[in-house]
Amino acid sequence: MKSDLYTDVLTENQLSLLKMLAEQEFIRNFYLAGGTALALQIAHRRSLDFDFFNDADFNTTSLVLELNE
Repeated sequence: MKSDLYTDVLTENQLSLLKMLAEQEFIRNFYLAGGTALALQIAHRRSLDFDFFNDADFNTTSLVLELNE
């Protein structure tokens, strides 16, 4: 099974942001889903946004503070 992602579906800014987020501890509890996740796997379209999901409760205020740092 091929494990490479089709990162060319993202803009340079999106790819930079995704790499930066991947280095953050808080993002470990989230997973990327939706159209962007699919586009990265099958390259069927360009993507505009990131849909991150989490199966646990989290404090949105704390998350916003983390993102603003």
